[in-house]
Amino acid sequence: MQVKQFNTLFIEPLLFRFSSSMANHLGLRLLEHFTGISPNQYRAGKAFTISPNQESEIRLAIQALIAGKPIQYITGTEYFYHLAFHVTPDVLIPRPETEELTEMIIRYAKNSSGTLLDIGTGSGCIAITLQKYLKHFRVEAIDVSRKALAVAALNNSNHHTQVFFKQVDFLNEQESDRLGKYNIIVSNPPYIPITQCDKVDRTVRDYEPRIALFASDHQIFYKAIAQFAKKHLMPGGKIFLEAHQDYIEETAELFRKNYAEVIVITDISGNKRMLEITQFH
Repeated sequence: MQVKQFNTLFIEPLLFRFSSSMANHLGLRLLEHFTGISPNQYRAGKAFTISPNQESEIRLAIQALIAGKPIQYITGTEYFYHLAFHVTPDVLIPRPETEELTEMIIRYAKNSSGTLLDIGTGSGCIAITLQKYLKHFRVEAIDVSRKALAVAALNNSNHHTQVFFKQVDFLNEQESDRLGKYNIIVSNPPYIPITQCDKVDRTVRDYEPRIALFASDHQIFYKAIAQFAKKHLMPGGKIFLEAHQDYIEETAELFRKNYAEVIVITDISGNKRMLEITQFH
């Protein structure tokens, strides 16, 4: 197959939904995923071979992309902090702003040791990345979803990390109280109000797990974390949270009542999206 023929068959159909640059990016990701032909090989301009089965798989994937399915759920992979993570529709797709949250923790804790808890771990991307960079920490991670934990366990194995995963319903105080004490607590919990469901992009709303996106009370997890950390965060310990930019100050107020310091942090896009909270000594 010539490059021009591939463009006509597999990239041009994507132009009905995507910009030219995005259609090209997606087409090349599908080519590499289904055939092993890299973007550099494609750009070299030489003819390449695609089997009838591979051609059929690419066509089906294009239809799914046009229908709104995220490319990550087609290829089963997304990169987070330069690491490849397996993803399925049972877990959220890792996002750049969550990389920023992870980077904050690495900068803060790179020269120390202790225990760390990731609440609502999903694919395990935060916990596994932190365990890779914070070698002297015991990293634990919890999620209510057994299916999400299966994905996280696979990523743990793929990256040769030793994160301790456990199924816990964090909103059930009897279950969360059985957890230990930690120097660092991190969470990117569900924080989109269920009433805003229709305002969320349909590729997110229709394909990513609702349990990881929406909450009947958009503050329910932050209230639970604030209460939990009173007993389970070591003196001087830190909480790092991602939060809804529209409610960031409201969320910060939940912690200002009972913690030594609460800092609101702006992400790379200029949105107030993260909180750094310090326990009293």
